[in-house]
Amino acid sequence: MKTILLADDEPNLRTLVRTTLEDPGYRILEASSGTEVLELVQRSRPDILLLDWMMPGMSGIEILEMLRSDPATADIAVIMLTAKGQQKDRTLAMAKGCQHFLVKPFSPLELMHTVRDVLRNTSLDARALVDEIPGLTPEMFSRLEQVDSQIALYARDLKRACDLERARSRDLAEANARLESVSRLKTEFLSFICHELRTPLNAMAALDLYDPAGNSREQAEVIELVRGGYDRLHRFIEKGLQYFQWVATGRVSTSKTGDLTLALKRAVNAIPELRRPEVHFEVRHEDSPLLVQGRESDLEIVVKVLLENALKYSPSRKRVLVELRRKGERVLLCVSDRGVGLRSEMLQEIFQPFTSGDLAHHSSGSGLSLALASVIVEAHGGSIQAESEGPGKGSNFLVELPAASVAAESRV
Repeated sequence: MKTILLADDEPNLRTLVRTTLEDPGYRILEASSGTEVLELVQRSRPDILLLDWMMPGMSGIEILEMLRSDPATADIAVIMLTAKGQQKDRTLAMAKGCQHFLVKPFSPLELMHTVRDVLRNTSLDARALVDEIPGLTPEMFSRLEQVDSQIALYARDLKRACDLERARSRDLAEANARLESVSRLKTEFLSFICHELRTPLNAMAALDLYDPAGNSREQAEVIELVRGGYDRLHRFIEKGLQYFQWVATGRVSTSKTGDLTLALKRAVNAIPELRRPEVHFEVRHEDSPLLVQGRESDLEIVVKVLLENALKYSPSRKRVLVELRRKGERVLLCVSDRGVGLRSEMLQEIFQPFTSGDLAHHSSGSGLSLALASVIVEAHGGSIQAESEGPGKGSNFLVELPAASVAAESRV
C-alpha cells in the first residue's frame, strides 16, 4: 500500500484531494501545518508528498529544502499544489527538488494522473477509466480530455452513483415484495384460524342443553363461566371472519342504496343498554331519508360498532350523542361520547386491527370492531376518523359516505 501525505491548511481542498485519490491501494495522511508535515514524514515516511506553498509557520519551499537536505527523506517524491502560478515560482520549486508543480485550481483528473505517474513512474493508462464506462472508447476518452480533463472523472463518478442507486432500487423493490407477501400470508392465516375455530366451538354450544336448576351451585357457576367464555370467543371469531371478508371484498356495488336513518334506528333497537336509566342517549337527524350507496344491513354494522364503542368506553357520565345529516353530496354521521378519550397518537392507529390493547383505558376487546367499521366504510367509498381532546375528554367518531344519486333515490 502506498502512503500519500497531503499537506494543506485548507480543509475543503484536503477533502477534494482525498476524495479524488480515494483508492484501496492508497493510505492518505493529512497535515495542516509545516510542523505536522515534518512529524508525519519522520514517523510514516510517505511515498509521495502533496505540498502547499503557503502554510502556517513554515512555507512549502522551506519544508522542501529540509527534506532534500536530509538523506533519509531526500528521495520522497514531492508534488507542489499552490496558488502561486508565475513561471519564476515554478522554476524555484523545481530547483528545490519538486517533481511536479500544479497550480490551484487544478484538475482532479490531472492530479490523479500525476500521482499515479510519480508512484509508478509511468504515464497513466487511460484504459483503466475507459473500462469502467461502457461505450466509452479510448478515442472518445482522448476527446473528453482535450475538451475538459474533469469530464471523464465526473462520468466515472456518475456511473458509479447510478449503479448504486439502481442497486438500492432493486433492494427496495425486493423488500416491498417480501413485505406484501408477508402481509398477505398473515391475513390468509388469521382468516383460516378464525374459520377453523368454528368447529370446536360448535361442540361447546352443547352447554345450552344444561339446565342450571338441575345442578349444584358450583356446577352452575362453572357452566355459566364456560358459557360466557364461549360467547366471547364466538363473537370474536365471527367478527374476525367479517373483517377478513370485507378486506377481500374491496368496493361494494353502487347499484344498491340504503337509508342511513333506518340503519341507525335498527342499530339502536339492537342495543338495549342505550335505554337504561343511567345512559343519556340523544339522536339528531333530519326527517327525510338519508340515502347512501350500499346495503342498510352493512351500514347498520358500522353504526352499531360506534354506539357500542361509545358505551363501552364511557365508564361514567354515559352521554352518547348521534348526529346524522346531509352535507352537499355526502352524508355525515357523528357519534360522540364523554368517555375515556384518546391520546393524539392513537387517533389513526385505533382503526387498525388488533391494536386496542395499547390504548389508554382500552385494554379489553379484540381490537377488531373499529377495524371492521373502517373497512366497511372504505368499501362504500367513505371515510372514518376519530377526534379527541385527550384522555378523559371524550371522543367523536365521524363517518362520511357518498350520498346516493337522485336517480338512485327515485328508485327506492
